[in-house]
Amino acid sequence: MRTASDVLPADQKAKLVLVDEIVKQITPRVRAALPDDQRAFVARFDQGERPAPLTFDALPRSFTLGLRETDGTFGKVVLVYPVLNAGWWDAAQMRDFVAAMRALGEDAVGPAARPPRFAGSVPLSSDIVQAIRRDGPIASGAALAGVMGTVLALLRWRRATAYVVAALCVGVLWQTGMSRLLGIHINFANFIAFPITFGIGVDYAVNIVSRYEQDGSVDVLAAVRSTGAAVALCSLTTIIGYSSLLMAQNRALYLFGLLAVLGEISCLVVALVSLPAILLLVRSRARHAVLARSASAVPAAMVPPKREQRTEVGRRSA
Repeated sequence: MRTASDVLPADQKAKLVLVDEIVKQITPRVRAALPDDQRAFVARFDQGERPAPLTFDALPRSFTLGLRETDGTFGKVVLVYPVLNAGWWDAAQMRDFVAAMRALGEDAVGPAARPPRFAGSVPLSSDIVQAIRRDGPIASGAALAGVMGTVLALLRWRRATAYVVAALCVGVLWQTGMSRLLGIHINFANFIAFPITFGIGVDYAVNIVSRYEQDGSVDVLAAVRSTGAAVALCSLTTIIGYSSLLMAQNRALYLFGLLAVLGEISCLVVALVSLPAILLLVRSRARHAVLARSASAVPAAMVPPKREQRTEVGRRSA
């Protein structure tokens, strides 16, 4: 920690009074009795002029760097130099450190005064992380709500809307799971990949379901064969664009690109594999249910009683 007292002596008036008393006691007789080395030492500090108080403007700029306010005032800034290590990448450690520093600042100025302001890479990073934790879910929820509203406007209140929204949610869950599996921590630089995935990933399921309904909801495999190639091509071009970020040396850009690629792959696989499989299963169960209802609707009189017919035939032959 570094303050103004580290570069500018405190209580200079009292110290100058003490210097005057020392000078008065070093009379010519006392000085003559000193050895040569001590006499030379005293002569270095006794130039015949009374020392003046040292001011902030008289100090070299290298001493006062960072200790002056923007308005030119001096004495209010406190420079803190924490020992940086790998733990400073931990958001919890940064949050606790910044909270402790702000508590100390508020205690120093009192409750009636304005709390002191903190600046620097650590407080800035901590504030950004806390803002993302607070606003990130709100922004992601708003993006998801907007996507769901668009799907409802396009497909109306039908079962197809539920299929599309469910496919998107499954794709995002896969994206989140793979990011946790690969050790990717969500931060202020890469969380934006989730709202982007909401907007882009939903297109794939919409195209498959819309084609399936246009064909009469008869053969989902035919819908995949006719539309799947175009959907895969659209996703591939997006994946190529995001993959270019994987060559970046900046860690933030690299993780953003990786998270976006995982979202694209997840939503594409769900739209081309999982969603058609679910539609096939639902179609198969619906067909079996129709057959079961048809069989149960046949009148009992139309089914010949086999035992009674055989008994009548036996009686007549007898």
